[in-house]
Amino acid sequence: MKYVVSGITTNKREGGNGYDAAGSLTAFPELGWELMITRLHIIDMLQSEVISEDDIIITTPDRYFLYNNIFKNVSTWNKTTHTEIEPFSYLNIPRSDIIDLTEVSAMEEYLNRQIWEPRYKYFDRDLDLLLKIDTSIERIFNTAAPFVCILARFRTWCSERNTDVQYLNDMIDFLHNIGIGVFVFGEGAENELKNTNANYVNLQEACHLMGHQNCKFVYGAYSGAMHLGFFCCKSKLLIHLFDFYNAPIYHPLYFGRGVNFTGISVFSCDYSTKNADWLKYL
Repeated sequence: MKYVVSGITTNKREGGNGYDAAGSLTAFPELGWELMITRLHIIDMLQSEVISEDDIIITTPDRYFLYNNIFKNVSTWNKTTHTEIEPFSYLNIPRSDIIDLTEVSAMEEYLNRQIWEPRYKYFDRDLDLLLKIDTSIERIFNTAAPFVCILARFRTWCSERNTDVQYLNDMIDFLHNIGIGVFVFGEGAENELKNTNANYVNLQEACHLMGHQNCKFVYGAYSGAMHLGFFCCKSKLLIHLFDFYNAPIYHPLYFGRGVNFTGISVFSCDYSTKNADWLKYL
């Protein structure tokens, strides 16, 4: 039995917002890294028979749904119980049975050795598994009428990427007034926005709603959550990004064309303009 570590719970995950770590899943459970690097790596290992469906995937509790349709065992570990020298020693598991993909070296190694253009090397081979995400939810939402999904970002690290609170509240109020529903996902979003015209959802619920036929488009800041459109948007929806940062067009962490597994249309606008180009997609 192998333990494949894709994400680890940390203290910084508690409390909503104010996160400041970046680039390492061992410091902060970065969703973008897990979605676009470690999850692809795990499915690659499964297809290559390095691991099996019986092995245990370790991630954060709110991301179980990314794996539980593929693997029989999904669990979590809390980083507060780890040590710097040997993080998993307290588990009494042989180190040889632990594949820790949260190490920066492991993530960078997979990122650098893979072929990403014009498409991810294993795009066709792995597509069915990549899209095999559990989007079932317990809460019932009113989705009979058209709605918009907003993926907000509120972090202290790289705060220039954050959602502008006033602009977003104005957008929510405008959509509400013309009969368009609004669903918002984002750590700390309800506390930051304090807007009763929005419905606040968790990550799995956001994935469910993004794939709904009545979702007009997905709008959000440049963040890991926005990559979910490449896995959860089953129809030809639009993802509207605040800022694209002029990254390489095939880079998997910058909405690269080669990892657009659902074929969703992507449109980016300069965050500083705070324009309302999204109006034409209603």
